[in-house]
Amino acid sequence: MTLTKTISMAAGTVFMAGLALGISPMAAQAAPIQPAQQATVAQTATPSSIHAAASARRDLCFTGACGSATVKFLSRTTAYVSMSLKDTACDAKGPTLQMFGLQDHHGSPYTSHGTKHKNTKGCHGGYAPWHGYYGRTNGENLHGLKVRICNGSRCETSTWMNNPYP
Repeated sequence: MTLTKTISMAAGTVFMAGLALGISPMAAQAAPIQPAQQATVAQTATPSSIHAAASARRDLCFTGACGSATVKFLSRTTAYVSMSLKDTACDAKGPTLQMFGLQDHHGSPYTSHGTKHKNTKGCHGGYAPWHGYYGRTNGENLHGLKVRICNGSRCETSTWMNNPYP
C-alpha cells in the first residue's frame, strides 16, 4: 500500500520537479495512475520488492569527471532521476551530464534527450546534484534511461536502466 501512495503523491508533484530537469510543463506531468494499476501493484508484490526492482543506478568515472544517476521508475511513462557530477581534474573544461530515454511514439521507438547539466563548481567544489522527473504525459512509454558524462571531447555512456513496468 505504501508504494501505491508514494506513486500517487509523486504524480501530483511532477509539474514543479520536472522543471528542474528542463522538461517542458506539458511533458513534466505524469500520467494519472489508474486504480487498476494500483491494485495490480499491491497484489503482485510487496512494496519493498517493487521499489527495489523499479530502481537502478549507474556510475561513470574517468579522468576529469565522476558522476552517477539513480533512477526510480514510477510507471510505464515516468521516472524520478537523481544525478550528481564531480569535476576531478582542474582543467577548466567543466564536465557535463545528460540523460537519454528510450521511448516510443505509437509503437515507433526513439531516443529522447534530457537537459545537459554542467558542473560549474570546479575541481575543488565537490559534487553538483540535480533531481527531477523524466517522462511525458502523452502516453509514450519510457522503456529505459541511460546517462552520458562528458569532459571536453571525451564522453562515456552507461548501459540502459530498464523500466520494469509493462
